[in-house]
Amino acid sequence: GRIGCDRFGAIVPAPTEETALAIAEALRREIETISPRAGGRRLALTASIGVTRLAGDLAFAGAMTRAETALRMAKAGGRNRVRLG
Repeated sequence: GRIGCDRFGAIVPAPTEETALAIAEALRREIETISPRAGGRRLALTASIGVTRLAGDLAFAGAMTRAETALRMAKAGGRNRVRLG
């Protein structure tokens, strides 16, 4: 769901960080294929995604902080990227 103006969060069951990264990358690529029209022009959509693992021994607030940090790293790296935090 929405967690900020332009930020959304999702909890996705994934057994490993590699799987979580692959899911996020597939989502990012799918978003890139969307090209809505506005004012007679086609718009390009991109997504910067921060990924972290929520394990049983980690607090949800800590996971959100790590995901937010990873998102900032993705944006700082040139946007339209997936980063692990």
